[in-house]
Amino acid sequence: MSTEGSDPSGPQTAEAFDHLAVECWFHNQLTDAADNYRRALAIREQSFGPDHWEVADSIVRLAGACSFAGDHAEAESLWYRAIRIYEPYYRELMEARGELFEHMFMSLAGVLGNIAIAALQRGDTVAAERGYRRVGALIAEAFGPDCRWLPVGSPFATALIEQGKQGGTDWAAALDAP
Repeated sequence: MSTEGSDPSGPQTAEAFDHLAVECWFHNQLTDAADNYRRALAIREQSFGPDHWEVADSIVRLAGACSFAGDHAEAESLWYRAIRIYEPYYRELMEARGELFEHMFMSLAGVLGNIAIAALQRGDTVAAERGYRRVGALIAEAFGPDCRWLPVGSPFATALIEQGKQGGTDWAAALDAP
């Protein structure tokens, strides 16, 4: 196999760090997992630039590791950063509705849901309610208010998502990070 022209710090190396992070996480080595996700993120930022959707995907993985390790403040900060990257792609791809649009939609819904769950876990039901309504508004914007898809099984979240779908809450207000 030729290595001519290959970049040792490119996307394949980032993917290798992601796999290593998963192994560390599996073995409850959370600090090592986060460190490997940070390495993968740095490589993707260098390879694609700071505003690429693959960078946002990497940010979300790092945020998950931070949240799981108990660093909820960093996780939320990272999730908001990911939203700021995903949102322009979502808007740009909305009309075409291709595979990348679906990825952007699912990513935004997931990150908004993560932020709502984090708020609920810290006892901030107002922020959780706002977050779940934003998920509902995102679903309504993408697929109409009668769309029956729900990303969560919680009755609390389901009710608020439904209200968001009907109420037209501006989901993009999630960009107003606390």
